[in-house]
Amino acid sequence: MPLPNASFPRQAALASNKEKSSVACSLTVHSSQSDWKEESLEVLQSLDTGDILLYRTKDLGATFNAVVQGSYYSHSSVVVRGKMTDLEPFFPEDYKIDKIDKNNDNDAICIFEVVPQRGVCLFPLEARLARTIDNLEYLSVRRHSGLITPSAYSNLLLFIREVLGRKLELLTLDMARSLFLHRLGKKYKQYAATQYLKNAKEDWTQFYCSELVAESLQQLHILREEGFHSNDLVPASFAMPPPDIAQLHPHSRRSFNFGEDEQITRPGHSYSEEQPLIVPEGNELQQALKLKKMQMKEQYKKQKLKQQQQH
Repeated sequence: MPLPNASFPRQAALASNKEKSSVACSLTVHSSQSDWKEESLEVLQSLDTGDILLYRTKDLGATFNAVVQGSYYSHSSVVVRGKMTDLEPFFPEDYKIDKIDKNNDNDAICIFEVVPQRGVCLFPLEARLARTIDNLEYLSVRRHSGLITPSAYSNLLLFIREVLGRKLELLTLDMARSLFLHRLGKKYKQYAATQYLKNAKEDWTQFYCSELVAESLQQLHILREEGFHSNDLVPASFAMPPPDIAQLHPHSRRSFNFGEDEQITRPGHSYSEEQPLIVPEGNELQQALKLKKMQMKEQYKKQKLKQQQQH
């Protein structure tokens, strides 16, 4: 299935409040609040399997994570799109009542990520973003372009089934190695080949966010299996290099674009530049998600009341 492409660097979204990203739907006259909300959420309906979401959140731990990486981002996840009947069984129980992240009865758009307390989860996209919107400072997407075969998609579903619920990995030697390799520059490939710095193997007992994303992309046959491991990458590995770093340090690992690196991405697959979805100054998508959060709270109350009445 051919996937969409786009080009919207995050620097343009942050430069000025006067120059809004084209992602934010222009404010128009709508017949109802519901119509406005649905139109503002349409950009999320264009996301597809293999797209990467990059987050900057407001909590202190995430800020520390970004600083350690030398990155604007602190978290990453991967989009999974498919039949609701295939994906809904993987949802956490408190997300199953929402059933609102679908264009129709057969289509679900989800995010696969690992988070504190819950561990590895598959969430309905809109519901997850709405519930966490107050903690999101910035969100962007890098859209995948290329053909995902049915067998590769099946591999991803099997992987999701196997690792669902595994714990979030925190402060391990594998993470320290990945961070160090990321800061080395392009010489990381030389150093990573040594027995001292390369992560010796992939360990699926627990995951950090970028490791889960990279392994998912390997299951989809987007990223290569040979030459590196999924636990060699950090969230910053998926980001576009900031212009100042790319210009001042053209040979740095921090200025490479994984979506165009043939040693990482398989032939026939590539990634767009970052397209901002939620920006610090706010936009209509952010407001629509906040409205959706309020509606979900009301929906949850009604559902709980109905359950109590049945008992």
